[in-house]
Amino acid sequence: MHPFSKLSFVQHDDQEVLIPQHISFYCLCSIQTMLLNTVVVYIYGFKALSFFTGCIYLSSIVFWSKVRHTGIEKVVDVVCVVTGGLYGTYVSFQLPRFYNMFWLCTVLICIFVFVSNELLFFFQVRIHYNKRINMESSITKYRFFSLKYTNPHTHEREMAYYRSTLVHGLFFHIIPSMASIYCIVHGSTQETK
Repeated sequence: MHPFSKLSFVQHDDQEVLIPQHISFYCLCSIQTMLLNTVVVYIYGFKALSFFTGCIYLSSIVFWSKVRHTGIEKVVDVVCVVTGGLYGTYVSFQLPRFYNMFWLCTVLICIFVFVSNELLFFFQVRIHYNKRINMESSITKYRFFSLKYTNPHTHEREMAYYRSTLVHGLFFHIIPSMASIYCIVHGSTQETK
């Protein structure tokens, strides 16, 4: 029996919600690593950085509580992430070179994955704005990296939502937070070279 056979695919064609709330919940969980990051950087004396990471945490909680196509929550979250990321990169230049390079590599990888993830999401979900499209060769199996559109109320669309959300949570919440903690904890205790 297929695990999604009885799932009603809620919010697939909602004109307001971009990611169904039962799926966006996973990013609400991954955001908690940002709170840990905020506490750690504060304890290590990076108070301005902890302010920025705290703002990212709060704006992300509000945004991922109900992910909308547009809205002030999205704008505020993007502004907080960009300014916090830029300030965090500035702080990384005050750490020893290894930790600075570690942070820069992490940021570049996360940006690459973010752009790739958004591109896949656009083609799999947004390109036809939630319209049902009759496709000659129907998708028989969901492909993680497929650029094929997925119809609302299908297993394929549900998987596209999950892929996008889980990849975002990992590469934009967990990995940057853990990299920041690593750089601050280890890099701030060594002399800058």
